[in-house]
Amino acid sequence: MVSPQFEMNLSHSGNNSDGISILRRIWTWLRGTVDTGRKTIHLPDIINASFELGGALTQTLNIKAILADRKVMGVSWLTTLFFSVWGIWNLYFYSDLQQWFSLGAGIALTATNLLWVFLVFYFKKMDDGN
Repeated sequence: MVSPQFEMNLSHSGNNSDGISILRRIWTWLRGTVDTGRKTIHLPDIINASFELGGALTQTLNIKAILADRKVMGVSWLTTLFFSVWGIWNLYFYSDLQQWFSLGAGIALTATNLLWVFLVFYFKKMDDGN
């Protein structure tokens, strides 16, 4: 909890040289938003986007493996399909919240998940001889 005096100091309109503006920027950043003058960047959006992008990058390892092996063994496609459907929901959800970094990374993750599911079915069909 922030002391009332600290909040009062933050609401004081001082110039940049008295340190109040710096404190206000730090406090705002810690709360999760940064006003760049043109738009507000939400720190939770950037953190979430980092996880989404990390998921997309690691999913490319699965795509690389399935392309090299040209077959599917020991995994269930239902798991990735579930997360693909959730990813499609997230695309709507992130845009509704105006979480643009998460939206961009979510597109990457959903696309790689769907590509992997497609490859599973493609190589299973090839294994079945169809």
